[in-house]
Amino acid sequence: MQNDSPFPSPYPPDPIPRDERKQQEEDAREVARLIAENFVEAEPTAEPDAKMAEREGAEPATSMPSRDKAPVALGEPIEGVEEEDWSSELIPDEPEGAAPLKLMGFDDISERSMKKLFLAAALVFFVLLMGVTLLLSWINSAQDGPPMPPPILQENQQRIVAESGGVVQIEGLTLTIPPKALENDTIFTVTREPLAALTDNYIIQPEGLRFLKPVQIELPYRPAYLTSKETTIMVRYFLPGGREVELPYTIDRQRKVLKSSVMEL
Repeated sequence: MQNDSPFPSPYPPDPIPRDERKQQEEDAREVARLIAENFVEAEPTAEPDAKMAEREGAEPATSMPSRDKAPVALGEPIEGVEEEDWSSELIPDEPEGAAPLKLMGFDDISERSMKKLFLAAALVFFVLLMGVTLLLSWINSAQDGPPMPPPILQENQQRIVAESGGVVQIEGLTLTIPPKALENDTIFTVTREPLAALTDNYIIQPEGLRFLKPVQIELPYRPAYLTSKETTIMVRYFLPGGREVELPYTIDRQRKVLKSSVMEL
């Protein structure tokens, strides 16, 4: 039943759906209309009842309903007819302690729809995340490629006599030791580590050896690794103890070698 009062209703919300409630109200109005029609149809019997009352000596009825009266509107109380309370039949009483009846409404449907949308969005996000992860893994593996094999080291050993000197060579590197540049005869070991760069790496031993005279070094280079903007080449010489020395050099462009000199290894 609708509450038209400005104050909140003390009764709980109507558990009956609106459509069913509307149908029940229409049925109640139809019953009231039938009662009103039956009451009006009974008016012609009032006069015979009065004559019968006179024959029996009873006091005739002094007031009867008149046809001139205004028609009774539906829903208004009818004079002489006791108004019945239909609420007890239309709205069943809830047993004490019973859980309130919860009907399926728009809020419930919206909540279920939101749950389905959330699950669908989570599934799509998971699929996209897995796809991006696999794509990045594939790109990294393609960029890295197969593991590079370790470089093949080349080594050359040669004994140099201190009195006469000598030359130690390996794949382009030339170490020229002049006579009397060594205190004693010495075995030199030169190891080459090939690199895809301007020059290869060369390791000259024995390490920590000092010369009495400057020793000439010729180091090959690859012009293809020089860009048009590069005008100089930096040659670094690593000494024991982690020291790093930048060697001055001259360029033999015809032979494609860098020439320098050192006093120690």
